[in-house]
Amino acid sequence: MDVLRPNLVWVDGACYRVSHSQQAAHQDEDPEDFIRGDEDTETEEVMSSAVKIEEWKGKYKAELDIPSALYGFLIGRKGNSLRLVRDNTGCKVTVPKGAGPRTKPATVEVIGEQRRAVVRACNMLLMSADRGRQTLTPSHFIAVRLTTQHVQNRMETFKKSALEVAAESRGVRPELFQDGRRLHLTLVMATLLSDSERTAFCRALNNHADELRGMLPPSGLSLRVRQLDIMNDDESEARVVFARVHEGDGSGAMQRLADRCMELAYGTGLSKKEYDHVKLHCTVMNVSFLVKNMDESSPEYAKLRKSTFDATAIMKELKEFDFGTVKVEQLEVVQRHTPAEDGFYLPIGAVSLGPTPAAEA
Repeated sequence: MDVLRPNLVWVDGACYRVSHSQQAAHQDEDPEDFIRGDEDTETEEVMSSAVKIEEWKGKYKAELDIPSALYGFLIGRKGNSLRLVRDNTGCKVTVPKGAGPRTKPATVEVIGEQRRAVVRACNMLLMSADRGRQTLTPSHFIAVRLTTQHVQNRMETFKKSALEVAAESRGVRPELFQDGRRLHLTLVMATLLSDSERTAFCRALNNHADELRGMLPPSGLSLRVRQLDIMNDDESEARVVFARVHEGDGSGAMQRLADRCMELAYGTGLSKKEYDHVKLHCTVMNVSFLVKNMDESSPEYAKLRKSTFDATAIMKELKEFDFGTVKVEQLEVVQRHTPAEDGFYLPIGAVSLGPTPAAEA
């Protein structure tokens, strides 16, 4: 283990160092190992401030609001993970059998003779859930729309031109191109598995709305979408082609705003920390678009998902392509792979970046 770059787990906005024994176990990709630990991870309080421990019938009891999608990581193969928590703490842990219509959301229940034991059991379960979350595909992201009519028209022009110049290029086909109604700048991804998590994530963003608005120039901020690039070094084996997103005034405000949103997302514990800075770009071609409506279990899906295309001609002839300018008006939390009525991704929350009513007055 590199002591200068330890493995970390974020729970409820707090960062915890994972012990060496946990890190080694995690490399085996065994869900039951996600909760193995030592005294380094034990604290006097539960990692999540949302968890309250109460006295109950002469014992101590806590309820954990953990999404049902993570129950498998709590239970483990043949129940080994859950058994490990019980054996290490002496607590009774009850995991709901599954999700279903209820008047009250199901919770994971922990009951023990000693408060300290309940704390430890809760922390083991929370770390297990967090590790499990990191293995799941993100479900939502914070986006800036780049979908003015002019930009959409330019996207159609780019698509037509690219198909012409790459008519003889391997793998270039219409399905590779992004729908102009979905052009966007992604700030950060998140895995939101329940209504309470979606609400908490949007609230974290809105709680800092004034701060985020204050990061932009008084006159607002415009973004220029131009210049093509690829995600790898070999243009003949491309998987993604994107357009760079430039700040119109060169102030760096969009970069600072994007990085701050990323920090806020990481602080919720619902977003996996992958980068120190947001890469300002807009994807215009992606092999993943080839399989968006396909059955993931089909052989064709796996083949296309790993495919590449030759973008050499496109990069040579259209590298400086200009998609136009967009004024930044709001940030949206949107659901991946789910279209709204206007063709963009389905929004679940938003932060307006325009002046507040008080400021306008």
